[in-house]
Amino acid sequence: IVRIISKKLAKGKYYKCKAVVDKVLPHNKYTARVQVLDNHHNHNKSSDDDTNNDDGVLLELDQDDLETVIPKKDNEKVRILNGPGRHEKATIVSMDKKKYVATLQLQKDGRIVEHVDFADFSKIW
Repeated sequence: IVRIISKKLAKGKYYKCKAVVDKVLPHNKYTARVQVLDNHHNHNKSSDDDTNNDDGVLLELDQDDLETVIPKKDNEKVRILNGPGRHEKATIVSMDKKKYVATLQLQKDGRIVEHVDFADFSKIW
């Protein structure tokens, strides 16, 4: 799961919305197609307008417009995005929130991966 952090995209319509990465585009490894999960953070929407539901919308965004979503507690499931265990599913063993790193356990073989930067893993949908 990622969070859209671009305030410029659609005049801030998707700012802070969560999305799932559908695909990293082959023509540019820094661009991803994401599917919007929610739009409840939209502060520009009037409270009586229920027709503006953007769940499921597909967007192509640069990595600079996204940030990873980190679970709040241990034992949550994540996917490693970079470094040792890349693309693997893992479980959070522990997190050091002052250093922005975690210790993860790979689901497939139980191997422990230490000092994984928060930017290098993300919560699984």
